[in-house]
Amino acid sequence: MLDWILGLDTSLFLWLHSLAHPGWLTGIMQAATTAGTAAAIWFLLAALIVLKSNPAAGFRAAAALVLTGCVVSGMLKPLIGRERPAVAFDGMEILAVRAPESDSFPSGHAAGAAAGAYSITRRGRYRWCWVLAALVTLSRVYLGVHYPLDLFAGVVVGLACAALVTGGCDREVKPRTATASAA
Repeated sequence: MLDWILGLDTSLFLWLHSLAHPGWLTGIMQAATTAGTAAAIWFLLAALIVLKSNPAAGFRAAAALVLTGCVVSGMLKPLIGRERPAVAFDGMEILAVRAPESDSFPSGHAAGAAAGAYSITRRGRYRWCWVLAALVTLSRVYLGVHYPLDLFAGVVVGLACAALVTGGCDREVKPRTATASAA
């Protein structure tokens, strides 16, 4: 079963990588991937939240990013050890600004983007962060440095870490009231 999933993942990657990569879009994707490196854009946004409006929320976002980085880079990547596409397909052109040296699974960019967007937007503000998170995440396959499954796993890990640190959902839960017909 795992071989089938990895085969499908590789086929999807190769198909996506075979599509046209216009220069203007490559430039956007390189900028997005640079902004997402080491979760820099998300730490910057968390610092702005600390300074501007809500120090506790900003510090929680930063803590979510630190936990996510530790789980991805300190635990999962070394444990799983999946090669990057450029290593697996020797000579494949990558469009990234810099070729990553770490393992591929899960994507740290995707994990940081999900953790950052979740923790920053959980109170209903800054919803545009999800667009930025999607761009950072998708840039990794576009540039040829991750498989699609790496991105999916990174998003799941990032969301889980952010929910753990920030306390989950902030939506108000209204208590149920007894209906008049129940009396």
